[in-house]
Amino acid sequence: MADANINITAATLAAQLRECSCCDPDSCTTAPIIGEDPPRAWITLLTNAEYAPGVKALHNSLVLADSAYPLIVMVTPGVPESTLKELHGMAEASSSDGEVSLIVRPVAVLALPDGPGDRVAAYASPHFAETWSKLRAWELDEYERLAYLDADMCIVRNIDSLLEGEPLGDEESRARAACRIRAVPECLCVVPRLGLPCPYAEGEAPAGPSPPAARDEAAADADQQPGPQARRAYFNSGLLVLTPSRRVFAHMEAALREANLSSLPFPDQDFLNAFFVGAWDPLPWIFNATKGLYASEIAVYL
Repeated sequence: MADANINITAATLAAQLRECSCCDPDSCTTAPIIGEDPPRAWITLLTNAEYAPGVKALHNSLVLADSAYPLIVMVTPGVPESTLKELHGMAEASSSDGEVSLIVRPVAVLALPDGPGDRVAAYASPHFAETWSKLRAWELDEYERLAYLDADMCIVRNIDSLLEGEPLGDEESRARAACRIRAVPECLCVVPRLGLPCPYAEGEAPAGPSPPAARDEAAADADQQPGPQARRAYFNSGLLVLTPSRRVFAHMEAALREANLSSLPFPDQDFLNAFFVGAWDPLPWIFNATKGLYASEIAVYL
């Protein structure tokens, strides 16, 4: 994150949006949303057969939580045909049963630019090399809002509030909302990052959900300037609430070309923290209760 030299950030993009004509589709490539109920969905990534049980458990947990939104599964070519067949069977069953729909979405592996150093050797875990493709969620701009969930997550109660709220409206509003995300601050007690203090130990993490109106207002305000605390905060990328935009994705690709990717031990997470520095809104820990948080800040759970 600190050594990534990522110069094209969401803040830079927001400044450019202020100067462009966002009603011009050639200027802001955010797909028009048709209809009174803009589509919203959960989304996850599957890159191999090993994580397929996690995807099944995630989908089942959304069903048990009575979610009103479908689950999109982005699948890369590394997923074997037998696993794809199972997923398509789940998709057919979910559509006929009237439960949480499962949508299989093939995507290409995100190609990374050439760069210095041994990136895989720098990763905290070798399998992190496959997580870059989660950035492709920003390409799905036929959806107004997506909530990304890692494939090893399990929902224990309904969290549809993450996807709810008033429609964003015109193209300019959508384009500006795309410059911000929502995520849960990372607990930095077990795995320190960049010398930052843990927001839970410091008592700076949000204690509970904010009202939908306040969330939508914050998400749409891409012009606000981050304060010192926002600039030094760090989020976990296992859960992300985002507004898809191919323009934002193009800026991400440009940022990747400029970054020293071998300096990112938590690749997509470090990159997204650099890209959205000062341009993300913290969610309460209840939306992404990690093992590290449970081990270090047990008082939060009591």
